[in-house]
Amino acid sequence: MSKLRKYHTYKKARDDAIVFPPKYTSLSETPENQPAFEVNEMVERLPKPKPGDWLFEREESGQTVSAYQRQIKPGGQYLTPHVAINKILLVPIGKSFSSSIGQMFLPLLTRLCSDFFTGFDVETHPTCVSLKGVTRRENEHGNPQYKIGEIFSKINTETSRDHKVYCRLGITLEDIYPNDDYNFVYGQARMIERCGVFSFSRHSPLFDDGSPSTATPPPPTLSKFFRRCVKTMTHEITHMLGIRHCIYYQCLMNGNNGGGERAAKSSFYCPVCLRKVATMLSLAQGSPINLMERYVNMKNGWESVISTFEAESLGIRNDIRWLALKIQFMGGGGAMCIECDDVPKFVGSDSEEEGIETGVEGNEGGDPLLIRSSEELLNLLASISDHSKLSFQPKTPLAESSSSTLAFNIMKYAIPRSPPTLRACYNSLKLATPSHPNVSSFLFNDQTVSQGSHFDWWMFPTRHVGKFLFSSASANVFLVADSSSFSELIDQDIYLLSGSVKVAVVNYAILISACVRSVPHLGGVRNTKVQSFLNNCGKYTKHKHVLEDTLEIRSKLPRARLEDWMSI
Repeated sequence: MSKLRKYHTYKKARDDAIVFPPKYTSLSETPENQPAFEVNEMVERLPKPKPGDWLFEREESGQTVSAYQRQIKPGGQYLTPHVAINKILLVPIGKSFSSSIGQMFLPLLTRLCSDFFTGFDVETHPTCVSLKGVTRRENEHGNPQYKIGEIFSKINTETSRDHKVYCRLGITLEDIYPNDDYNFVYGQARMIERCGVFSFSRHSPLFDDGSPSTATPPPPTLSKFFRRCVKTMTHEITHMLGIRHCIYYQCLMNGNNGGGERAAKSSFYCPVCLRKVATMLSLAQGSPINLMERYVNMKNGWESVISTFEAESLGIRNDIRWLALKIQFMGGGGAMCIECDDVPKFVGSDSEEEGIETGVEGNEGGDPLLIRSSEELLNLLASISDHSKLSFQPKTPLAESSSSTLAFNIMKYAIPRSPPTLRACYNSLKLATPSHPNVSSFLFNDQTVSQGSHFDWWMFPTRHVGKFLFSSASANVFLVADSSSFSELIDQDIYLLSGSVKVAVVNYAILISACVRSVPHLGGVRNTKVQSFLNNCGKYTKHKHVLEDTLEIRSKLPRARLEDWMSI
């Protein structure tokens, strides 16, 4: 990986990026706004890029506050808004916005856009721009797909007389493509013209079913679909303010490669991007923007929007919760303790982006999130406030004919019922009391455990396993017979459930690695057991992301001598 791709991971680069240059002035740099620009527990830096991430595949140098101020200075690269030119115009495209879902979404998008870009006047073009005459073809599902370049021409023709418009965003529920070399495109922006065209078609949970763009998803997934549209809309409008992708923190402005992307988890700006946006908002209204009022407006907007949907999404609930804590942090509700409030460091986790609804019983809409690292799993769990309904279940039920295998017995006897931690496991071991509640319900699914058991052996099976793990006939069920049985176990996929809702899918090795990450210090024989397990995972897993995750964790543990009997 080049140094450029590592650039965003350096603390000095992040600190330098947020500094406002002393030779410039901004209406937004008021004492009241300064708390909003602080880097605190509500902000999380980006992880080191890995294969599949946007920053791993693209070299982006970032955009500091100083660089942005140079670009927007008088005579600079960008035309800045002012009270005479401060309108954001949303332009509905095609007949799709005449459908029931279009009629529902359009006023809600306008309301939230107005709250998000306080200081700008946000309006919707009074008529839908017709797609008549635009070149079209069929997409992979046989539905119409329109050429985006000709849509730009339509927008320019329809909106050219409105001289108060600062930027225009064409939005459509139709599928679009740039040219014959591409299967599709989500959208494009022309920065000089400050005009963009973006399609929400492929955000729909019904797209892969081949349903038409005007089809309305069922209630459990409708609010999730809408939230995706809002994030796309606000991200792209921010680009038209001259702001590039963020490479510093979890942020709305991170580049996003789609499923599995470890950045772009947040629905809001990081402090670096907020400082840049605040300058433009102040210029648009001709007076200092009050960021506290902006957050209050956004919170009120989302609270009014969710009443429209029969079932709100986990992501929307987390967004409202984050906004409430941000307001509290800025002085709108007294002192705040991040840890006590259990606030996620960022909001809008992959659980939302992958179509997961943890607040609706029996939802089967959308594929569960694929967890690719133990850190992702811990972040997901941190974003879920109520763990009482969480449980684990094997993705593929194991046949009774395989009852003698390691994987079968682990899945049957030792899958934890709720999110496990090594600390709970070790505390149970220290207590040496089988009646401790963690032993039966938290760790072992109500199996009887003998007092002489090593409670942590189930997590780290090796060739050597203490006898009498269970007092029942299942003694020695975790003995590793050979490398193939171990490989079968660690690559077993497991569902994380909330009630009957499939929240995420994670393999056994990642689940146990998450337990390891939850304990800050490991020493002695347990450190050796953990390292032997991680070492064996790296040798026998079939998945590259498991190999990378286990090696990363092991590199951070104290050095330990691995005995021969611990190798498989």
